[in-house]
Amino acid sequence: MFSASEKEIASRLLALLSPHFDASIEKLYSATFGRDKLNRDRQLHRDEQAKYRMLFALQFDADYVAAKRRIVSRANQHNVLLADYPLFFLEDFSNFLSVIVSRWKRRWGPVDEALRVFCKLMLTDISYSIARFDEAIELHTSERIGLVERAFRSGIAERISAIEVSMGDISGFSSELSAKAGETLCAVAGTQRRPEQVAASVAEIVSATRAFGASCAEITVETANSSRAADEAGADCDDIAGNVAMLRQANGRIGNVVELIRSLAAQTNLLALNATIEAARAGEAGRGFAVVAAEVKALATATNSATETIRQGIEEVVGASLAIDDAVGQLGSTMQAMQASARLVAASAAGQHGRIEAVAAQAETSSLGVDAIARHAALVEGLAGEAAILARQTDERIKATSRLAQELEGSIAVFLGEVAQARADRHGSVIRDAS
Repeated sequence: MFSASEKEIASRLLALLSPHFDASIEKLYSATFGRDKLNRDRQLHRDEQAKYRMLFALQFDADYVAAKRRIVSRANQHNVLLADYPLFFLEDFSNFLSVIVSRWKRRWGPVDEALRVFCKLMLTDISYSIARFDEAIELHTSERIGLVERAFRSGIAERISAIEVSMGDISGFSSELSAKAGETLCAVAGTQRRPEQVAASVAEIVSATRAFGASCAEITVETANSSRAADEAGADCDDIAGNVAMLRQANGRIGNVVELIRSLAAQTNLLALNATIEAARAGEAGRGFAVVAAEVKALATATNSATETIRQGIEEVVGASLAIDDAVGQLGSTMQAMQASARLVAASAAGQHGRIEAVAAQAETSSLGVDAIARHAALVEGLAGEAAILARQTDERIKATSRLAQELEGSIAVFLGEVAQARADRHGSVIRDAS
């Protein structure tokens, strides 16, 4: 089989052949190697022409290459320099074309059969390449989308679960904080109504404020854990965005290959058109060659159809990658909102914890006098009211964060469903095209 570059070079050489090709080759050899060397090379190739005719009529592959290598070896025995090898190869190829032209002029039958064999070999090579390329694209895109989907499921689902657990813990501590604030209010009210029970009330106030401070500390710790989980989820989003970018680059490279195949198909179609024109000029003798040209044209049409199917598949993959990119962007925005809420809760809890510690210290010293206890009780009542308000606000923010997590989980489920549907549609289209 010949590579694409060799076929292109051959087609260009055929287009540039003049009616006086043999005379042009003689002039080229005369100017390059001299008359004596030209005579030796003529004699050398005259002995090989019979075998060239047989090889080209049967199968244009390994035997021709072997014969060409033997000619090159004999030429090297005649002191052909390495720098002269390209010209020698050109002369070799020109003799091969001379065989084609001479057989075309003398007999149509063998040339038609040889061209039919050559075209069948070229058709088989292109069909096999297209099939392998389509399989490679299907395997590559399926594997890349599967990797992104699995990474998305395992990483984001784990982070959302961690966030939900942290939010549940924070909600429990917030409820406990609200209960402690209520107990503090009751203790302060009892202190104001019954001055004779000030000592006992002070002890209860100290105990309640200490418990309240402990709850604030636990809220701070859990809020920090939630913030770390959100940071890890953001890092996972960045990794997914990087994978999506790599997938987009791979799709771009695949698109370039598809464009190359489309260009080759266009050139093949042009060659088929030229062959049809030449067969029409030949009349009845070129009927068989016209059949081969029609087969080449049909293959070019099938190649264009296959490249269009591949291009549509690439567009679907690009669309899925864009959807992944949008979902990752939305996820990052949600994570930033959750981080801001967690930082606000942590700051509020830390500030409240310091104030509660100060109130507890003041409550312990308030046993020196009833008046001081009353004043401190009023202060504690105000702080307890603020604590109750803070507890309610914290609970509302936790519920809002939980709703955001649930909405995010639903969005991820919908997105993964769309990705799975896109893969199923792509697989179905490939099966239909194959059938």
